Amino acid sequence: MGKYKTERTKALEREKERKRKNREMETNATKNPFAKADRWRKHPLLTNTYKHMFPGFFLGAAMFGAYYLSEKVKKGNVGKKKH
Repeated sequence: MGKYKTERTKALEREKERKRKNREMETNATKNPFAKADRWRKHPLLTNTYKHMFPGFFLGAAMFGAYYLSEKVKKGNVGKKKH
């Protein structure tokens, strides 16, 4: 049981070290002097907001389409032209 914990601990330490080295390489490669100032751009509230811009729009459009088709079917004007 003790051996399992030590092996697991070693694996976690290796993973942490690998992540630290990756971060270090990333910052050394870019050398962006404004990296800390630009952190706000990657905030979760500011990224992917276009996905949530119109909540319920597609549901409403689908419901309206179903309503429109049902009215057309009730009146019998599905494929007929008025002119």
